[in-house]
Amino acid sequence: MDKSENRMFDKTVIGRRISELRRALGLTQAELADKLRVSHQAVSQWERSETFPDITLLPDIAFILGVSLNDLFSEKSSEAAFPAAEPAPQPEHEPAPKSAFVSDSKAPPKTIRANGDFIFRGDLNGDAEIDGECEIQGNLNGHAEVNGDLSVKGSIADYAEVDGDLTVGGRIGGYAEVNGDATVGSSIGGHAEIQGDANIGGGIGGYAEISGDACVGGAIGGYAEIEGDANIGGRIGGYAEIHGDANIGGGVDSYAEIDGDANIGGGIGSYAEIHGDANIGGGVGGDLSVDGDANVNGNVKGSIKCSGDLCVTGNVDGDINADGNVTVKPAEANGRSYVRGSIRSEGRVNVQGDVGGDIYAEDEIFVSGKVGGKIHRS
Repeated sequence: MDKSENRMFDKTVIGRRISELRRALGLTQAELADKLRVSHQAVSQWERSETFPDITLLPDIAFILGVSLNDLFSEKSSEAAFPAAEPAPQPEHEPAPKSAFVSDSKAPPKTIRANGDFIFRGDLNGDAEIDGECEIQGNLNGHAEVNGDLSVKGSIADYAEVDGDLTVGGRIGGYAEVNGDATVGSSIGGHAEIQGDANIGGGIGGYAEISGDACVGGAIGGYAEIEGDANIGGRIGGYAEIHGDANIGGGVDSYAEIDGDANIGGGIGSYAEIHGDANIGGGVGGDLSVDGDANVNGNVKGSIKCSGDLCVTGNVDGDINADGNVTVKPAEANGRSYVRGSIRSEGRVNVQGDVGGDIYAEDEIFVSGKVGGKIHRS
């Protein structure tokens, strides 16, 4: 073993280097211990040359102190490669936060652990476990577990688990679990569980479970469960359960259950239950239940229950039960529509085509074609 190798395992050399580099960064022994997840006594013993650090900790020690491994074992004094950031000024009576740890290292440990705020300059090619706020000025090529807010200028390759708000300039390759609001510039490849509001520039590949309002620029591949209002630019591949108002640019492949008003640009694959007004740009593959007014621009394969006025531009294979007026008309000017079942209305009935069953109405009845059953007018 040559002299350099002896020096690498010299407790005196590494103890003195840890002490001088720590002091240069303005860190206490306790703060360094917290970042390394070791005891304060362990750091004290290293610096007094009583013990040698565990070999597995050496890359983390060098990274936190801002030097290479070779520099860590060097007997020549040098300043740390990057200083700790000054804490941001705080309002009066507010406790000052822990100093942010700033790094632009090109070869960080596989997992970054910081007991405080953390800023990383560039891509982080690993995972991050941060007990504070975290800012990554490039891509996170792993996953992040952050107890504060997380801001990633680029993309997250895997997933983000964030106790605060999440801001991602690019996409999330896997999924996002966020206890605050989330803003994602592009898409989420898997699914999103967000306790606050969500603003996603692209689509969601799997499903979205959002406790606040949601604005999704693209489609949702699976299903959406949203506690607030929803504005979805594309379609929903599975089903939508939305407890506020919904504006869906495309259709819903399976079914939609919406507590507020609904504006759906396309059709609904099987069933829709809407507790407000409904404007559906396509057909409905099954039954339709609307507590307000309903406007359907397509065929309805099942029955319709509507608490307000109903207008269908197309055909209805089932029955119609409406508290308001009923209008069924063809899509083409010279076309002909039909209702295969019966119609019950507390208003007037206007069908530009045939009705297969009975008609019950409290106001005027107009049918341009045949009526298979009886006509009852109150």
